[in-house]
Amino acid sequence: MYDAGQDLNTYDGGFTEWIRFEIDPELDRFSYTDTELVAIDAVYTKSCFCFFPYNEAKDVNPRGTISGEKTSDTTWEINLDVTFYGDEHKTIDTKFKLTKN
Repeated sequence: MYDAGQDLNTYDGGFTEWIRFEIDPELDRFSYTDTELVAIDAVYTKSCFCFFPYNEAKDVNPRGTISGEKTSDTTWEINLDVTFYGDEHKTIDTKFKLTKN
């Protein structure tokens, strides 16, 4: 999740982005490309006080690659290079630490 924060001088000026996908929790590493991204429910979401009109041209499956390797019981190295909705290109190359609710 990326949180852009909020400009205190702008009413409802912040936004948050999520990229979500699901993998088998028993895996120690994974790599999914193009059509496989649909199988892992790869989704990009932006949350803000903005209007996003429906655009049929953007109603397309994600394209690219998501891969990861478990480096400890609670840490994953995730690499993502995916285009969502035809023109929202996102890249991530970082470590994520699992947290418990």
